[in-house]
Amino acid sequence: MVRAAMPRLYLLAAALLFSTAGVAVKGNGFSTAQIGCLRAVVAVLTLLLLVPETRRRPDRGAVVLALVYGACMALFVVATRLTYAANAIFLQSTAPLWLLLLGPLVLHEPMRRRDPFLLLVMASGLYLLFSAEASAGLHAPDPSLGNIVAIASGLCWAITLMGLRRRAKNGIPTGPVILMGNVAAIIYFAPFTFPLEAESTASWLGIFWLGAVQIGLAYVLLVRGLAKVPALQAAMLMLIEPVLNPMWAWIAHDERPHDQVMLGGAIILATTLADAAISARVARTAQGKA
Repeated sequence: MVRAAMPRLYLLAAALLFSTAGVAVKGNGFSTAQIGCLRAVVAVLTLLLLVPETRRRPDRGAVVLALVYGACMALFVVATRLTYAANAIFLQSTAPLWLLLLGPLVLHEPMRRRDPFLLLVMASGLYLLFSAEASAGLHAPDPSLGNIVAIASGLCWAITLMGLRRRAKNGIPTGPVILMGNVAAIIYFAPFTFPLEAESTASWLGIFWLGAVQIGLAYVLLVRGLAKVPALQAAMLMLIEPVLNPMWAWIAHDERPHDQVMLGGAIILATTLADAAISARVARTAQGKA
């Protein structure tokens, strides 16, 4: 019984590790660029060590997609340093909204009958996030700019997901994209990283956590879990990431999200989960008729 539950535990563990990004980034003494660069360096080394698939030579498509994925990670780090953790993670979670808009154009997947309604509901959640009053604080010096950067991160994540989906459909490995995406993040941040000034042991441990654990180990657990768990169940389990992310920031930094932000985030997450549930039900019905 324990063995049967392991894939779900892998996903829960991965989501838990992913959720620590906000608190770890905000509590680190290094600059934004230094965090982004050093975190990616550690992640590259960890992925090469733990994930054999990432050692494959990347094709041209993997390199192009990695540039977008690297931008997604870099923008998320910047957004987390500028705005509140809840805003950053919820705005990045708008990726499904961009997928609904861009999917028919990029993947040539027809728009479903319910998609306009989903777009409207998710747009209302996005409006609540952007219209909420947010005053600057110690760990959120420029919430307005941070919100814009976070939405750009969500767009890049949507493009990454579309690229990964296309590669998966064609049986092309995705590991090189994950590795090269971190290499791209190093390139983006490197010009602003040096010189490195002496930092506390806690800051260095934070960098190790972000690269080796929050990215590297979490990715290993995610891949293992997805291999055995149906998509809907995986989506439900992974929803604890955007729920826990602002909670850690609240506990560690007393960063209390605006009620309107939490409502907007809840709308976005609930819409994503509802869409996944409906899609799974339609797929099961189609299989039963086949």
